Amino acid sequence: MSFFHSVMLISPLTYRLDQCKFRSTYRGRKGAEPMKYIKSSSHELRDMFENSISVNTISEKLICCSPGDNALEVRERMSIDDFDVLGVYENNQVSGYIEKENLEAGHCKDYQKIFHPPQLIANSTPLIDILPILKENNWIFVLEKNHVTSIVTRADLQKAPVRMLLFGQITLLEMNIQRIIESFYEHDAWQQYIWSERLENARTLFAKRKRRNEAISLLDCIQFCDKICLVVRSPELCEKLSILDKAEKQRVGAIEDLGTESPMLRIL
Repeated sequence: MSFFHSVMLISPLTYRLDQCKFRSTYRGRKGAEPMKYIKSSSHELRDMFENSISVNTISEKLICCSPGDNALEVRERMSIDDFDVLGVYENNQVSGYIEKENLEAGHCKDYQKIFHPPQLIANSTPLIDILPILKENNWIFVLEKNHVTSIVTRADLQKAPVRMLLFGQITLLEMNIQRIIESFYEHDAWQQYIWSERLENARTLFAKRKRRNEAISLLDCIQFCDKICLVVRSPELCEKLSILDKAEKQRVGAIEDLGTESPMLRIL
């Protein structure tokens, strides 16, 4: 699964869990009191991950040609440089753009296209906001003080800031899942739903952390995918979190698979 699709998959669920305000009863206890109101402690982190990382961190300067340039020569240069689109620079500003696939005989001005509002975003736009745009488009142009100066393509989604965003989303998701598990399962009752071998590994890790005075809780030591499993395989929790239809469960299941398959996510 690509980083792009991972963020698109994780972000909506992260937001839902971050906003959840539900009541439930503890599992396995007669006459249990309603669960205390769950208040998220991750709003500040969400703001940092989603609003502090802007599109400006991955955009590239838009390379331009002149209106009178030979279109075939420009197409050849674009092929060599592996560019699909160039800006057209005229009168001290970028006035439009050309696409390599359209260039034939003539001049670049003959193939120039104008910018349309859906193709433009401000350079301060949060990085996460451009993901749905790039899901439908190969590129988006970036404005700086009302002038087009840069471009973001799907290839730019492989850059480090997007990876930071993904891991930030995973961190937020794990924080929210953990607080829900802690509130829903009484007296660490979640342990009975974890495979014995994986639970033993978690206990071993927990013991090592205790010896190093780094212990937090046993739940902190289980795999990310196991925490997803504790939520998605509980009908009551799925109902409370509105994870009801088949498509939604498949999306959550894909996150569980992501955590199982990726060594980088297992570190978290």
